[in-house]
Amino acid sequence: MSTSNPWLKLYCDDKNTKHTNKNINLINITSSANIETIEEPTVVVDTKTGAYGIFDANKKLVKQSLQYRGKHHNFIPHKIPKDIPYTADTAIYVGVIYPHFGHFLVEQLNRLWGGIEKQKTDKLKWVFINNRNIEVKQFVYDFMAAFGVDKQDVIVLTHSARFRKIYIPSQTFNMSGATIDHAMVMGYRAMAQNCAKNKPVYERIYMSRTKLPDTIRTLGEEQLEKIFVKNGYKIVYPETMTIAEQIATVANAKYLAGCSGTALHWALCMKPGGTVIALKRNSKPDDFIRTQYMLNTVAGLNSVFITASIETNTSGHGGTQVPQIVGINPCVKKFLDDFDFQYTPTDIAFNKKAMDTYIARYQEYKSKHGGKAYRNIVSKIIKIVVCLVPGRVHRRNARQWLKQKLHV
Repeated sequence: MSTSNPWLKLYCDDKNTKHTNKNINLINITSSANIETIEEPTVVVDTKTGAYGIFDANKKLVKQSLQYRGKHHNFIPHKIPKDIPYTADTAIYVGVIYPHFGHFLVEQLNRLWGGIEKQKTDKLKWVFINNRNIEVKQFVYDFMAAFGVDKQDVIVLTHSARFRKIYIPSQTFNMSGATIDHAMVMGYRAMAQNCAKNKPVYERIYMSRTKLPDTIRTLGEEQLEKIFVKNGYKIVYPETMTIAEQIATVANAKYLAGCSGTALHWALCMKPGGTVIALKRNSKPDDFIRTQYMLNTVAGLNSVFITASIETNTSGHGGTQVPQIVGINPCVKKFLDDFDFQYTPTDIAFNKKAMDTYIARYQEYKSKHGGKAYRNIVSKIIKIVVCLVPGRVHRRNARQWLKQKLHV
């Protein structure tokens, strides 16, 4: 549970400030998480359609097993197959296999809290549903190991199965629906407690993107890092660390800083009372700040959000194929001064080398994918075309295929 009244400070341009205030007002923070116990359940998985659901002994859908994004939930199977394999195991439902590390971290592990007490009294199998029969990334098992679960006790279902009993913790995070429950943080804190023992303690951490591939790294970040280092921050590179190491590093920190992205979601593993400093790496208002603010709030952490982008071509948070650049703008400068950061005129001078690289990469991107006007027009055409496709499954597949073919 969070501590009292974490604070929020915005260092954003007018456009992002207005957008952020509007979206924060939409957030619904609850304390109503619960666990349903289902005897003789059937977990139905249909990889052809992507449909899945958990049904009780009377073949009735357990609504708590649905995964919501906004107002919509996953596809539900039309029928329960015959001759489904049975196991006498007691299981707990965790989530769905998802290939993106960051989305898996917050959207598919937010039911972990329900296993903290149950694993003390029951020998559990931990169930994930692989409804699209995709590759199971190693990080799935690494996360569970950090939680204290052996790989042999993790079940990844690509087919339907019956169990003696299954626990279904409620979903505690709906990113698109701006809803989060205080219970969510319990699972991540449990991982932190398991990983944080006998590890180096850094009070101030900066999570860097500078070792990411050139196509997705944030230009200009080195300049900001040097200023943070000068003011007592330890630079760490998540992609060079194991999951356990990342958790341990963040669990012992009082300050967590970095450019917006998955690395800052590790704030869920911090102790209450800490502060998260997020440097927004794109200029277009989007939902990143809202999402991070939701996570920070239930974790009892203070939030600092800074528009650090100096890009000349608007990009969205998720559009990392579009070149992005950060630097010293008025928002960053005010943050540095308000928080008593030490720096020299050279430290905050215009980074021409980074800007030249940004311009060159954007021209290369534009030659391959078209300019902003082209992408906007094509995106609208895709929306119109997809609306004519019958069925949610077919619409989803058509949308993904068109985006890939048209490079948007």
